Amino acid sequence: MSALDGRTALVTGAGRGIGRAIAGDATVVPADLGDATELARVAERAEGADVLINNAAVVWPLGPTATVAASEWAAAAAINVAAVASYAEGALITPGVRGGAAGPAPRGRHR
Repeated sequence: MSALDGRTALVTGAGRGIGRAIAGDATVVPADLGDATELARVAERAEGADVLINNAAVVWPLGPTATVAASEWAAAAAINVAAVASYAEGALITPGVRGGAAGPAPRGRHR
C-alpha cells in the first residue's frame, strides 16, 4: 500500500529514476518541462491533484561558466526553476488543504 493510494499526484520526472520509483505503476505522461506548451498541457491534465512532487531536474550545463552558452543556462533554468515555480504557483494543489508539495534538490556529478 502506498501513501498515494486513492490520491491524484503529479510527479515530475517520473519517466525514470527517483521519479519513476515515486510514481510506481501510475500512468506516466511524457512532457518536456522546458517547453511552456508542454508545461500547460500537463498542468491541465493534473488539475486538482492532491499531491505535487517536483522531481524533474537537469544537471547541465556543466563546465566553466565562461564556456557555457546563455541558451544552455536558460534551458536548465526553465526546467529547474520555472517549471517548479509554475506548478507550485498554478494552484494545482492547495498545500494544507488537499495535500502538499515536495521537491528534492537536483544532484549531479561534477567533472
